[in-house]
Amino acid sequence: METTHTITENSGVFNILENQEIIGELTYSLPEDRPGVLVANHTMINSSHRGKGIGEVLIKKLIEWVEEKQYKIKPTCSFVVKYFERHPELSHLLVEIKG
Repeated sequence: METTHTITENSGVFNILENQEIIGELTYSLPEDRPGVLVANHTMINSSHRGKGIGEVLIKKLIEWVEEKQYKIKPTCSFVVKYFERHPELSHLLVEIKG
């Protein structure tokens, strides 16, 4: 398996490839009006590869990159939301919601 990270001006995607086929992806946006915030908005795992920890590998790659860039994550993808709910020790990486 190979992991790639492609960044454009306002978005990016982490992919996991097997035999040059994308078997998992996690996409995000970088809103211009929120510097330092990454919106994790979509995760997809190929149905034949679900349950193999590929989603967790993608999130860990995202976390590694976010920590390097000193960004905060706003998860809007349900998979990412659930991951952070199961890992409250990572809450420091999330955008604070001001209410």
